[in-house]
Amino acid sequence: MTKAHHRDWGVMEALLMLVKEQGFVTTRQAAALGASANTLSRLVAGGQLVRPISCVHLPAAAWGALTPERKHALLVKGVLADHPGWVASHHSALALSGVPLWDVPFGTVHVAGQQRNSVRRSSVHLHVLRPGDPVGEASGNSVITPGLATLQVAARFGVTAGVVAADACLAAGLTSSTTLRRLAMSDRWRYGVAAVRLVVALADGRAESAMESVLRSHLSDAGWGLEPQANLGGPGAGYRADLLVEGRVVVEYDGEEKYAGPEGHQALLAEKAREDHLRAEGYGFVRITKARIGRPAAVRRLVARALADRGAHKAIPPSQRGSNQRYEGGTAL
Repeated sequence: MTKAHHRDWGVMEALLMLVKEQGFVTTRQAAALGASANTLSRLVAGGQLVRPISCVHLPAAAWGALTPERKHALLVKGVLADHPGWVASHHSALALSGVPLWDVPFGTVHVAGQQRNSVRRSSVHLHVLRPGDPVGEASGNSVITPGLATLQVAARFGVTAGVVAADACLAAGLTSSTTLRRLAMSDRWRYGVAAVRLVVALADGRAESAMESVLRSHLSDAGWGLEPQANLGGPGAGYRADLLVEGRVVVEYDGEEKYAGPEGHQALLAEKAREDHLRAEGYGFVRITKARIGRPAAVRRLVARALADRGAHKAIPPSQRGSNQRYEGGTAL
């Protein structure tokens, strides 16, 4: 082995060790170790690294097993490692806090820095960090705090993306309804104001999954009363519904993962017993599969049909018996 080959081998070993330690390596970090662009390209071609965006490389072996949020978080860390003065914003900030996300561009990293204008650089969107923007820390990196980042998501990517993020942040205690309302009423919003304020009205920390939040967002503009995680009575602590519509139709997200694995058969039997009990109590039932979750109009039609079918037989959930309370956005009206 020549001295040049020995040197290249040592550089590659050092580079791969850094990837193992921090989960990524940036082009700038690789150059500091003595690795050229050709060295990185050889590692990508050899299947040891992947390059999702131009300046960040990640281990190929782990890439396929990661969730979209986790992949994005590593890209964000890589971008911030090369630019210590930047802070993560929008969904990129939330990904570093482990917040589940919906319908956001995982291939684009959103950050903010001290400059006059917003700039797009390949797969990085650099926003203006405004005076007074709250900055905190997540996973050892500087980030826009979750309350503001959630509303940034709503303003740029829409109501459903915002509701998923807001519900998750409220459930995890990363923000509060008071903080969201205060931020929504500030004068910082140049676009997306309607989406921001609707997300604040709909946000509810009782949702237990992103899919529940998506369902509630899809149904929110139909004018129906919606109650997440409603307790409908039954054996033990009682059966709960992902979402109860108008006090009489149960809407559930039916993910395949629920029935996977060695205990899948028992889970299926338990779910059947639960549905039989609730139907006997007079509740309508709508199951939404993965194939339908991205089709809001179809979801609304299914629920409207169930409401019409059950119009003469209204079930009254235990939480509402003895009152005429109606729930919208997690608040009794």
